Amino acid sequence: MDECFKDLAKLIDSVANALLLTTYCRLTNQNQTEIKQCFDAHLAFHEHSSQVLDAWGRPSAGIYSSGPFFWLGAYDQCQSISNIMALNQSVQYCRANIHIEAYGMQHHQIPLFYGMCLPVHCNEHSVNDIFPIFSYFLEKTFGIL
Repeated sequence: MDECFKDLAKLIDSVANALLLTTYCRLTNQNQTEIKQCFDAHLAFHEHSSQVLDAWGRPSAGIYSSGPFFWLGAYDQCQSISNIMALNQSVQYCRANIHIEAYGMQHHQIPLFYGMCLPVHCNEHSVNDIFPIFSYFLEKTFGIL
């Protein structure tokens, strides 16, 4: 398994932990001050991880149109995160240009331009290996792609 995949798995795990900790803080504390103290104590480590995933592209209105789709994400946000992270944990903006088969229409492909904020160890080869996993997940989970 290459470094990109390992770093991406850590990133996703960190965001999942942040979401669980958020729920924990809200359930175990009674007032806003206690909730904030709980967040401050637990979420400092996870702060950048959720910002990285937030910079990824996502579907906008018109998902049922015939495309092309431009889910470019937030380039500037990704770059600003990269500037404040340690070099070995840094991120970079990547864009994948993909053609997806139109649902129910064989031999008709729709262009998808997808922007991602990925760990610095990722390259074109890594994205080519990882993207089929994401598209399978999106198809099975949300019925898209």
